[in-house]
Amino acid sequence: MKLMAAKRINNKTVSFSPDSEEHTNIVLHVVARYNPLISSFLNVQRLTGLRYSDCSRITVENIAKSSTQIRSQFTIVQKKIYTGALTRLKKNEKYVNHSETELHSIAINKASLRVFISDRLKDVFVEVLKLQDDNPFFNKKDKEALIFTSTHHHAKGNAISKEAINQLLKSDKVGQELLKHGISNENLGSHSFRKEFGQRLLEKGANVIDIQELLGQSSLDSTIKYLSTSDKKKKDLVNSIASQPTIVNSALEGNTSSASGLNNNEDIPTATTENDKLLALIEKAIESGAPESVINGLLSKMK
Repeated sequence: MKLMAAKRINNKTVSFSPDSEEHTNIVLHVVARYNPLISSFLNVQRLTGLRYSDCSRITVENIAKSSTQIRSQFTIVQKKIYTGALTRLKKNEKYVNHSETELHSIAINKASLRVFISDRLKDVFVEVLKLQDDNPFFNKKDKEALIFTSTHHHAKGNAISKEAINQLLKSDKVGQELLKHGISNENLGSHSFRKEFGQRLLEKGANVIDIQELLGQSSLDSTIKYLSTSDKKKKDLVNSIASQPTIVNSALEGNTSSASGLNNNEDIPTATTENDKLLALIEKAIESGAPESVINGLLSKMK
């Protein structure tokens, strides 16, 4: 993250992922000096891609098989996806005869996300439980206890707040320490570490479809925006799209005789709906400055 003024959209500061994994580690290290629990929270976000609203609801039962063993995975119902799905279902005439219980069940199914626990993440969870040993508001014997229960007495057993996390990230004391490493905290927020998860997956060769699923996003368009950067060559991306043969071009090149049944371009098959959707996504990706690897991944799916 280079030194620059905070980027804002509609008067709201935009969260960016750190420039590299090294920068992320530095940020987490600096934050840990002031609040180890918040640092661990952000670390879990960057290793799972979970939103604050979901990471803050992780319970002891989600992660622990026993007092000494961490699970290999767990499933969480994404709050944002669940709320949106339920709202759409209630407005959809197709589901007018469904009961409230049935609608909730469908929404839960749509919003369920399986989270894989890597060895690295297991270590973080173990550390979190150790940190919470001294928290009078946390009881690890309670399966429903939130693993990120705040240590503040006013929190009353609730998780550390998003406001507390962002205030620390944007504080002068954290900002000054990060500046020593050439890192700005202007566009750092809890959401930065969810984006970090997707960005590092992309760098390691994951395709955008898999990243979408791991982030639990409902649309590919949202995923592309997450992976956007501002320093890519949009002209090259436009040229790469122009070089892709379309269904119409292929038909013309391979079927020029009257025996092909094509006459003066009549009845020439147009691009499939799938291709149309891909082209629309590619255009949006270019507009948002998505990395070339994202564009190439979409181009490879063109038929």
